[in-house]
Amino acid sequence: MPADKLEEWWDIYDQAEHKIGQRQRSETLRTGEYHLVANIFLFNQVGEVLLQQRSFDKLNYPGAWDCSVGGSVLAGETPQDTMVREVQEELGLTITQEQLQLFDHQIASTWIEYWFVAQLDFKLSDVTVQTEEVAQVGFFNLSQAQKQLAPVGGIKYEHEVQLAWQTKLG
Repeated sequence: MPADKLEEWWDIYDQAEHKIGQRQRSETLRTGEYHLVANIFLFNQVGEVLLQQRSFDKLNYPGAWDCSVGGSVLAGETPQDTMVREVQEELGLTITQEQLQLFDHQIASTWIEYWFVAQLDFKLSDVTVQTEEVAQVGFFNLSQAQKQLAPVGGIKYEHEVQLAWQTKLG
């Protein structure tokens, strides 16, 4: 059974990010309609980035290595709200909106992505993965992270992890 929640409700936006309605995730978006997505790269105190391997039950890119956490912004949420919720749900870690630093914002085919970075004082033993969403997690240096995020035909976030690294660690 897929881990994705097709009954979720999303606020729908035009390309200028004006809210124009709502849809359930299971409904197809029309041309010119977008939903919001929020992603984050979490760094530990020694400068390693946490990556997650997506659950093998996910509809999109099952088993692919991904950013620390990512998720669709639910109806009524801000991208920052989503990050606080998703970090808690998927990793069992607590983060505040004040710890989030926006480093990129881009429009894709049917979604608008917000990219955040944060540095937390945590170890792998502090992480409790939501097994429906996450297969495993690990800490990586920049070159290792870029290799993990460059699968053939999968999610390719090598550029975003480089931007996050530059933003957070200089």
